[in-house]
Amino acid sequence: MTKMTQKYKVIIWILVIGDISLAQTSSSEKIMEADDSCKTCDVLVRKMEYLETKFLEQQLELKTLIEQIMHTQDNLVKIANEKMEKREIDPTEINSTDLQEHSCPDYQHQVMLTDSTNALEQSNYATSCSEESTKVSGKYSLRLFPNETPIHGYCEQETAKGGWLVIQRRFDGSVDFYRNWTDYRDGFGDVDGEFWFGLEKVHRLTRNRNHVLMIELEDLKGKFVYAQYDGFEIGSE
Repeated sequence: MTKMTQKYKVIIWILVIGDISLAQTSSSEKIMEADDSCKTCDVLVRKMEYLETKFLEQQLELKTLIEQIMHTQDNLVKIANEKMEKREIDPTEINSTDLQEHSCPDYQHQVMLTDSTNALEQSNYATSCSEESTKVSGKYSLRLFPNETPIHGYCEQETAKGGWLVIQRRFDGSVDFYRNWTDYRDGFGDVDGEFWFGLEKVHRLTRNRNHVLMIELEDLKGKFVYAQYDGFEIGSE
């Protein structure tokens, strides 16, 4: 009887030790899993912080570009206004380094792009204003992006041999141009009147082909001044 009791006690003791060992193993595995999860979370957090920083930097860069374009137009208006007062407008004297802030309702503003390459595409729609066959300034449906639905754009065919896509047009003050980031990204206004074409579309147009940017100011008598920038491109958002 004593031997059986001792054997029974030994067996129970071994089983208990075994249970404790299994419990310890299970706890260790859970701790390791928790550690791995924490490490993964840390990596994801760092990646998210990096992406957020890059996004904010790019947003600031494009916002600055918008402000520079608006500032350039306003300053060209000031210089043109001063020249008009002196009755000596000469477009060759106006450049991007002569500028200071001002605004004048007696001038029409146009910001235009022209493609400096000749990329042709078989289509019922012109793929750029330079390919528009009538060579008459106005609103057209253009297939600016391959395999996508044509979009409305305003082609300027009289300035500097034509072929210009107007990306901003201001002439009567009917549209407020002091907008938020989303509006400048997507575009606003109507091609038949005052409008801004949209940074996203301009980015897609300029990322693969060389373009020239022209900012033009015209008074009510048909006289104009301008600034021109070769190799114009807008980065991605």
